[in-house]
Amino acid sequence: MAIGQRIKYFRNRIGMTQKQLGEKLGFKGKTSDVRMAQYESEARVPKIDLVKEMAQIFDVDTHAITVPDIDTYIGLMHTLFALETHV
Repeated sequence: MAIGQRIKYFRNRIGMTQKQLGEKLGFKGKTSDVRMAQYESEARVPKIDLVKEMAQIFDVDTHAITVPDIDTYIGLMHTLFALETHV
């Protein structure tokens, strides 16, 4: 599951609309739901500070949103390479 899907999953889990979440994160007016739609469709990737704020709103650990996608072989390989460079 990619980051956009995770954001949507956790947002729906707490019963928030894209607009409500966007406003809670500080986006104003029409940009609030547009910005959240961009994150959920992965047209944009949220910066880590924004991910941390989302994690607080969703009451989950930041890693629950940012864990790499290992559902595919390519995603798994990227994860293993990333782990290898941090060792």
